[in-house]
Amino acid sequence: MHLTSLFIFVGLLGTWLVSVIPADIVQTVQLYILPTVMGAVLIQAIVSQKSPRAAVIASVVSLIVVFVLSPLSPKMALFSTAIAVISTAVLAWVLRDRQKTDVAERAEEETPPEGPVY
Repeated sequence: MHLTSLFIFVGLLGTWLVSVIPADIVQTVQLYILPTVMGAVLIQAIVSQKSPRAAVIASVVSLIVVFVLSPLSPKMALFSTAIAVISTAVLAWVLRDRQKTDVAERAEEETPPEGPVY
């Protein structure tokens, strides 16, 4: 139900609404309002993270993709978002803090299971 309402209200009605709004207003929204909202969401996501390591990795990868990869190969610009997301996910996993993971695994092993054990 949620995906259906999302498709209807955002996909169909949003597309219709953008087509009805004058081009000058759409351009103003794209230039000023959209980056402001995205910046606020980005800052909120970074501040609410338990480990800032992933945010630093994502920032570095994004800067490399935008300022190095895209200018060197304009054909890759179409795939730049996918490259940045996949690279960030792989690097964040490879460069994760293994000490915290080991401590969490040992804590799970030491605690007895809850409820009846058959």
